[in-house]
Amino acid sequence: MMKKARFEWVIVLLLFMQTSIRAGKDTFWLGIAGGQSTVDIGGTLFFNASYQSQCHCFSVRTLGTGAWLDKGKNMSECSVLYHRATQPSSFYLSAGAGLGFVHGWIDERGIFGTKEDTELGKKLGVPLEIQFIWRPLPIVGVGVTGFANINSVESYAGWLLTLQVGKLK
Repeated sequence: MMKKARFEWVIVLLLFMQTSIRAGKDTFWLGIAGGQSTVDIGGTLFFNASYQSQCHCFSVRTLGTGAWLDKGKNMSECSVLYHRATQPSSFYLSAGAGLGFVHGWIDERGIFGTKEDTELGKKLGVPLEIQFIWRPLPIVGVGVTGFANINSVESYAGWLLTLQVGKLK
């Protein structure tokens, strides 16, 4: 029952984004976000730059996630994504996927240790992203971002509180 409900929500989301296509202004913004991920239940820091024309959004993102201040697993990523998105308005919703480069390592030393890091690998991955942003002003937006990366080093997912600054409407 739960899987069917999730599938229906995906269909509703896709239909909503399909019907939002109409002529509009191009928009662009920079984003910064912080949150949590599944890599050692660690913190995540996220930066992105995005450009949107009608319902098409292109973005570049970089993020780091993992056990930053302690011993543990860490991942970094640099990716390019394509999103289907709602038209620029007070509320923004998008879903996207792309191709990216991931790097994983295990920090054996913590903050002040002397041991070397253990390399997990550098591979290509498939980044996924969903955003829901409230844009109360034409230049500022705040919201929530869900992200994931499917790769052969260490797949991960998480959530972020997001701030966008730029030409949003």
